[in-house]
Amino acid sequence: MNNTTISLDHIEQLQGWTASPNGRGTINIIQNSFLTISLCAWTMLCLNVPPLGASRTAQARHKIMIFCEAILGPEFIFQTALGQWASARRSVASFTASGLQGWTMKHGFFADMGGYVLDPPDFPPFPLSAKQVHYLVTNNYIDYALVAITSDAIDDKNKSDGMARIITMVQVLWFVLDTIARAAQGLAISTLELSTIAYVWCSIGTWFFWRNKPQDINVPVIVVPNQTMAEIVRNAGSAADEKYISTPPDFVGREHHHWTLYWAHWFNILHHMGIVLHTRKRPVDKISDDQFLPLSVGSNAILIFFQLGFAGIHIAGWNFRFPTPTERLL
Repeated sequence: MNNTTISLDHIEQLQGWTASPNGRGTINIIQNSFLTISLCAWTMLCLNVPPLGASRTAQARHKIMIFCEAILGPEFIFQTALGQWASARRSVASFTASGLQGWTMKHGFFADMGGYVLDPPDFPPFPLSAKQVHYLVTNNYIDYALVAITSDAIDDKNKSDGMARIITMVQVLWFVLDTIARAAQGLAISTLELSTIAYVWCSIGTWFFWRNKPQDINVPVIVVPNQTMAEIVRNAGSAADEKYISTPPDFVGREHHHWTLYWAHWFNILHHMGIVLHTRKRPVDKISDDQFLPLSVGSNAILIFFQLGFAGIHIAGWNFRFPTPTERLL
């Protein structure tokens, strides 16, 4: 028999679990930041009801456009959510004061997102706001039973993606805790990461104020009045003398936040440049998703608080730098 010699130099060494390196690259910062921003912007959106007969493609294109707006200006989406929350509260108070029971915050949101569409016999159908619904009900133009649908019926229309929001919350929590841990250890934090924290700040506020708003409702409730639109406008008297901008019942609450005027001028500039983001139509067939509703003194204080927080985090992100370990030793 031949003797076989085994060289120890050729024995393969087995490697156990090896931890990842502590360093992080630019691509890791960009990926984590943009993933967090994108998840926040997508899951916080609660778009208004689309026009009757709108195609799935048109709805998807519109949602992508508002998604881009949320990335470019999350504070504007927050202001929209805050205005709708304030309007829903006012609608609940109005219905309660009129002795109409069963109207909740969820109904107020549903109305202001175009959930009720008036279909008069002499006029094209158009969406109603919560204030206009209250006016038509209290003036006996529509039966309250037509709009006082149950909360379960609204929930049945709601297509909120709970799993997407859970994933977003996990990502946000991990990102914030990681950033806080790095700050506590004096490690470097990039400006992009601090800017992402500002997005998270606005997203949390938007989620809170839109918590009762249904998501991705495609089919509204059609309401037929017992009189023609011409009779409703004529009965309103001098209040309806001014030419309407959006729908004939514009005379019911023309108040808007001053930002609505600035926003309208901005889109007019884009129209003149040939960039059409919103089609002009009278009467409108959809309540705009970037409509700024009037705010009370308290709501304006909340808006200023969140805007200052958003701006403050951004300013810190672009002007503040944590010292390196070497600098701390000097």
